[in-house]
Amino acid sequence: MPSLKPREQDAPSAARLWARGVVQGVGFRPFIYTLAQGWGVHGWVRNTSAGVEIHVEGDAGAVDGFVDALPREAPPRSYIASLERSEAAPEGHTAFSILESAVDPDAYQLVSPDIATCDDCRRELLDPADRRHEYPFTNCTNCGPRFTIIESLPYDRERTTMRHFPLCPACHKEYVDPLDRRFHAEPNACPVCGPRVRLLRVGGGEEGGEPAGGALEGGVVVELAAGDEVDPAAPIRAAAELLRRGEILAIKGLGGFHLACDATDGEAVRRLKRRKGRPHKPLAVMLSDLDQLRRHCLVDEAEAALLESPEHPIVLLRWREVGGHGVMGPELGDGCAPRRAAAAGASATTPDGAVAATSADAASAPSEAEIDREVAVGQGYFGAMLPYTPLHLLLLRAAGRPLVMTSGNLAEEPIVKGWEEAGRLRGIADAYLVHDREIAARYDDSVAAVERGRTRLLRRSRGYAPFPVALPRALPQVLACGAELKNTFCLTRDTNAFLSQHIGDLENLETLEHYETSIALYERLFRLEPEVVAYDLHPEYLATKHALSLPQGTKSPTQHHHAHIAARMIEHGVTDPVIGVSLDGLGYGDDGLLWGGEVFV
Repeated sequence: MPSLKPREQDAPSAARLWARGVVQGVGFRPFIYTLAQGWGVHGWVRNTSAGVEIHVEGDAGAVDGFVDALPREAPPRSYIASLERSEAAPEGHTAFSILESAVDPDAYQLVSPDIATCDDCRRELLDPADRRHEYPFTNCTNCGPRFTIIESLPYDRERTTMRHFPLCPACHKEYVDPLDRRFHAEPNACPVCGPRVRLLRVGGGEEGGEPAGGALEGGVVVELAAGDEVDPAAPIRAAAELLRRGEILAIKGLGGFHLACDATDGEAVRRLKRRKGRPHKPLAVMLSDLDQLRRHCLVDEAEAALLESPEHPIVLLRWREVGGHGVMGPELGDGCAPRRAAAAGASATTPDGAVAATSADAASAPSEAEIDREVAVGQGYFGAMLPYTPLHLLLLRAAGRPLVMTSGNLAEEPIVKGWEEAGRLRGIADAYLVHDREIAARYDDSVAAVERGRTRLLRRSRGYAPFPVALPRALPQVLACGAELKNTFCLTRDTNAFLSQHIGDLENLETLEHYETSIALYERLFRLEPEVVAYDLHPEYLATKHALSLPQGTKSPTQHHHAHIAARMIEHGVTDPVIGVSLDGLGYGDDGLLWGGEVFV
C-alpha cells in the first residue's frame, strides 16, 4: 500500500484517493460519507469501474486524520487491496456528497460474494412491529445478495437484477439517509416495493390453473399461496406445511434452486434420492440454529464460528452419540428406526389443493425427531448448514425441524436458477416455492471442513467466489479451463486469480452452457481478454474442446497432475522448489497414455 504520511503543515489542503479491492457492495460509500462528517471535511465519493474515488478537502490536519482513519475503520466486509493518495487542488466544496458512478470500459475491480443475513436484519425480520417483519428479502449494506444479482459494474442498482424493483418512498428515504444502515444499499427492498414469493404446484389439468409454458410446457400451474404487502411470508408457511406432510419442494434461493424435504422423514428422504438419481450420495441438511444443530452432531468452537460466518458454508460435522450410539444408530446402522414428530399445528386443504398456513408460533415448535439415517448412509459425518437468507430462516422456523437442502438439479446437471428451467425438476418436486428476483449467476453452496482448527474448502462457491486468490506476481491475462470432473475455471489479471464458483462435471450440454456463460460473465465483470488459454491434455474433455475452439489466446496444454501441484503451490503461497505428489487418479500424460499418480520434483 502506498505511504499515507501526514502532511506537516496545518494549511487548508485537498487530496484525491483511490481505493481498490472489495469496496463496492459492502457499504463503503456510506462509510466514507460518515467518516467525512466525523472529521469535518468536504468533498465527494463515487464508485468507478476500478473501485472507489474520493476527493476530500479542508483543514490539513483533518484531511490527514480522515485518510489515516479510512483503512483502520473500513466496513468489516470490505477489503482494501490498495489505497493511493495524491495532492489535489481544492474545489470549494461546502459539504460532502455521493456522486453518480463513473464508468471506465478498461478498468476493473473486485466483486463481493453474497453475504449471509446479519444480526440486525434478523432482528427486524422477527420483530412483529417492524415494517419488514417476515419479509424474505430483507437485507442491508452488511448482508444480502451481491454476486448473484450483479450484471455489470460499477455496482449500482440499475446494473443489477434489482433494477426491476423501483424503491418505494420509505425505502428511498433509507437509501438517501446517511445515518441509515441502508444508505446506498443497492438490493434494498420491503414488502411494498421488493420481490415476492409464491407457492406453486404444477399438474396435468387442475381446474383454475394456468398453462405452465416454457420448460414446463404441457403442465398447469396452480398457485397455492402468494405473498403480498400484508403477509409476505404466507407462501413460506404453506410450504413448511407441505414439507411436514412429506412432500418434496423446489425452493428458489440466492443462486438457484434447492430440493428440500423433512430430514426426519426417512421415506421423504429416500423418495428425494430416488427421484434425483443419487441413491447413495449424502444430502446436506439445514438446521435453524446452533442449538438445534448440537442436538444432532458435535460442533467445536472453530466449526461453530465457520457455520455462523458471513460465508455460511455447508460444514462436515460428526454425528453426536446418544446413549453410546450415534444418532444414526450403532455403527451408523441397526437399532435406530427413525422417529417422526407429529406435525405442529393442524393443517387444512382448500378445494383447489392450496394449503392453509398454520400459525407461525405453532409451526415453529421444534421437532424432537432425529435426522434420518438416509441423509448420509454409512457416513460418520454429514453436511450441515444454517439459514443464510431470510427466506431460509423463515422456512426453518415454520417447519420446526431440520430440512434436507440439496442442489436443485438432476444428477450431473447444473443447478436450476430460474422458472424457465424449472421443468428439469418436474418429476422430482411436488411443489415450487419461487420468487421474482432474477439470478445473474448460478451459485451452489460451498462445502468446508475444519481440520486441526483450520478451515479446508472442499467446494468453493457461495460466500467465497468470485473473491480472487492472490498470486505471488503479476501474470498476463490467462484463462485456465479446468478439467472434466468437479470443474472450476480460473481467469487471471495482474496479481489476482479469479477462481470461479463450482461448475460441476462437464459431461453434458447443460453444464457446458453453464460453464461458457460463467466464463463470459467473469470476462465481462473483470474486463478480461485472455492472452493465454491453458487446458488439460485430454483431447475428449469438453473443457479442452472449448479451449481449442477459442480464436484468441496462445494455447497452453497442461498435464493434469502438474496442474494439481501448481494449484496447491499457489493456494499456499509457495514459490520455492518442491517435491509434489498428486494421487488423484487418472490423468492424460505427455506421451498420450493415461497416467496414474505422479511425483514431481
